Parts: sequence; C-alpha cells; structure tokens
Amino acid sequence: MLRCWRQGDKDRALRLLMDTYGHGVLAYARRMVREEDAAKDVRQQTFLEVWRGLDQYEARSSLWTWLCAIVRNRSVDQVKRRARISAREISAEGDVSNAALETPDPSMTANSLSQRDALSHCLDKLPGALREQVLLRCHLGLSYDEIGAIVGEPAGTIQVRIARALPKLRRCLEDQGANDPS
Repeated sequence: MLRCWRQGDKDRALRLLMDTYGHGVLAYARRMVREEDAAKDVRQQTFLEVWRGLDQYEARSSLWTWLCAIVRNRSVDQVKRRARISAREISAEGDVSNAALETPDPSMTANSLSQRDALSHCLDKLPGALREQVLLRCHLGLSYDEIGAIVGEPAGTIQVRIARALPKLRRCLEDQGANDPS
C-alpha cells in the first residue's frame, strides 16, 4: 500500500487500504457510535483523513495503529456531535427517539444476532472510555502500548482496566443468556 502511494498510484493505494482495513474500521465505528449511518460517516471521514495525511505518515507506529487512532478520534467526534444534537432536540421537543443500533447482516443467524445484541448491551454498561479501550484491544487487536499511545494513558493502567472489565462483561453476557462461542 505504502509503496503504491509513494510511487504515485494513490487511487490504488487507497483502494488497497480500504479493502484491507475498511471492514474493521466500520465494525469499530459501529460499536462506538451505535448507529449505522453515523458509523459509515466515520469510516468515510477516516479514509478521507488518511487520503489527506498519508504523505505525512511517519511510521512511528504501524499503519494499522495510525488508522485506529484516526477512526477512534472520528468516532469520539461523532458521539460528541450526536450528543449535542440530542441535547438540542430534548430542549426543543422534550423527547428524543432512539436510533437503531446497526442494520443486521442478512447472513447472520438468530443466535449470532442474539449474541451481538447481548454484547452491545453489555458493552453499553461500561463507561465510554473503558468501552473504547476494550474495543481497541479486543475488537481491533491493538496492544496495550498502542492503546496507551492513542488515548494518552500508561499501558499498564489500560491493561489493568481491561483485565477488570472482561470478567464483568463475561458475567453480563452470561446473564443475557449469550453462549461463549469459543
């Protein structure tokens, strides 16, 4: 990808980047913003930012880590933006309708839909920053050091937080009747 970019074939480089990382970026954004259209906007903003900034990419971290930092920041921006809009709607109308979480994939089984819904429910019980860190670790596969660099906290602190959160998530999933697929 980077070779294509440096050789001037930026369209091909971006296509490869989107093919390689697009699904992961969208899945993470869905979990963070919890609304399909907003998640797609985050994905688009992420790759637009990559397009504009790839010339400045300095390889101080892996390309994946750099991309995760961008999608995380755009997801946080989207959540804040939606919170401001919701606050205006509440004050204007006195009520806000809930948006759908995400459009289910037609190929998903009833059991996998149930597990996904249970996981979303349990993740929603976590404070926002902790949910974000759990997703960065478990969903995107980043190391504690990489997460620390993204969120600006020590890796050890993040590791302890996640280690304490996982048993709570497991108990919540059990209470929801979700079977552990592993």
